[in-house]
Amino acid sequence: MLENKDFTDLLGIPFDKVKCWELVQEVYRRNHVHLPNYDEIPCIGEKYKYTGFAPVKEPSEGDICVYDLLGHGVDHAAVYLGNNMIIHATVPNGVCIERFSRYRPRLKGVYRYGNTRH
Repeated sequence: MLENKDFTDLLGIPFDKVKCWELVQEVYRRNHVHLPNYDEIPCIGEKYKYTGFAPVKEPSEGDICVYDLLGHGVDHAAVYLGNNMIIHATVPNGVCIERFSRYRPRLKGVYRYGNTRH
C-alpha cells in the first residue's frame, strides 16, 4: 500500500508537535489518502463508524495498528511498515520507528484502509 516509504524527515519530531494520529494521517497523506480526524476512527465511539476501514488479524504494510498503552482503552496509533516495524509518535521519543513486536502485547486492533479515498 505504501508507495512513499521515506519518512526520515519526520523522525525525531517531538510528540507535542506531531501526535500519533496526526503522524498516521501524514503517512497516508504522503500516499495520496486523506484519513478522518481521530474521533472518527473505527475504535472510537460507534465501532467501524467510518467507512473504508476493515479489521484484519495480522498487519501488512500500511495497516493502522491501535494500542492501549496506558491501560484505559485505545490511546495510541501507528502505521505498520512491514518487516516487524512500525512508525509512531511517542511522548519520550517523538516520531520514531520501532519493532512491532515490542508493542504487540498492548495491541487492540489492526485496520486496513480500503479503496475509499476522501
